[in-house]
Amino acid sequence: QDELHPPQNSEDCPICFETIKHVYSKTISRLYCCGGWVCDKCRNERNSTGMKKGVDEMFHGRCPLCRDTLINDSDQKRENSKILEHANNGRAWAQSLVGTWYMDGTYGFALDKEKGLRFKQQAADQRDPGALAEMALEYDKGDTVERNESKYLHYMKEAADLG
Repeated sequence: QDELHPPQNSEDCPICFETIKHVYSKTISRLYCCGGWVCDKCRNERNSTGMKKGVDEMFHGRCPLCRDTLINDSDQKRENSKILEHANNGRAWAQSLVGTWYMDGTYGFALDKEKGLRFKQQAADQRDPGALAEMALEYDKGDTVERNESKYLHYMKEAADLG
């Protein structure tokens, strides 16, 4: 891979412009206000700045992308509301999260496996790697959907191809 042809599923951090090869929850921090993200390096720098000064000095409590007030981690209700809004607007990362929450009955979402599966399927249809892997496991287990080895292999291969 070179600068003109970055690897699949890679994007540049909007703060430092460093290319993140595999954009997923372990390499980025999601900003739920707008659904954008920053790389872990920028997040860690922001957090260490905040710890030293006692407040979030780097971003002054505002999202660096949309300038909305950052959602405090302790405000779970507002955070979940924004994530559900993003899911309903077709954002794959949010659909995958909401799907998991409905299927598990967690984070204030009522247990509804069918609704959860619909959200996960929508995310998988957009080639979200995590959703593809989760759909593969659903077809392997056969609890929520009828066990189907060919669909299991299809979704697992799609997820693996994306990294």
